[in-house]
Amino acid sequence: MDSTEVEQALRVLGEIRALPVDDPIRQRVQRAVDGLLKDAQRQRRADRRRATAAADRAVVADAATAAGNRAEGVPVAEPTELTDTAGVGRTRRDRRCYACRDRFRTVDAFYHALCPPARTCTADTGTPAPT
Repeated sequence: MDSTEVEQALRVLGEIRALPVDDPIRQRVQRAVDGLLKDAQRQRRADRRRATAAADRAVVADAATAAGNRAEGVPVAEPTELTDTAGVGRTRRDRRCYACRDRFRTVDAFYHALCPPARTCTADTGTPAPT
């Protein structure tokens, strides 16, 4: 569409806007315009969802047990001391803890699937956190 066609469409929409609200032509155009708005909303929502998922995947991938270069089935050497109590980052969406099923956002530097309290319990005792 070039600019003259856009101007013509806007002019026609202005004329349709002057019609009564219950006019069938106005209602037909309004449904078409509503569809355009809904399409744009869906697209923006999907874009936000994709961006959030990508950001969360990047945060989780920084954890030792979720690293992309980790070979499947090979044990990961746990760090001898926890130097970073804040974890590797915060996800945008809540995650569920593998052990206690609580919601959390702060991803641990070693265990990406455990909330900070469950990770502390596991690190102190060497056993899984109670469920």
